[in-house]
Amino acid sequence: MPRARAQDLLLVSKSHKKTIDLFKAGASLEERTGYEIGALLSKATIDRIEFSQKLRLAAKAATTGSNRTPTGPRRSATGVARRDVIRVTET
Repeated sequence: MPRARAQDLLLVSKSHKKTIDLFKAGASLEERTGYEIGALLSKATIDRIEFSQKLRLAAKAATTGSNRTPTGPRRSATGVARRDVIRVTET
């Protein structure tokens, strides 16, 4: 069993419940994944960068028209065609 240093015990004794819960979550995450928090942060950062690059390429393709279909009405991100949208007016 590892030994806790005096300053580690002091840190825990002066911490609020929320901080203690965060300590527990970090330890649990490291145990489940087999990676230290720093390594997980690096992996998450790499994932976000790759995702943003894919989004940028998709946006670039959309602006040049290479992603558009030549037939049929254009659909929004929700899949609803523009002509199917009902306009609501105030009365």
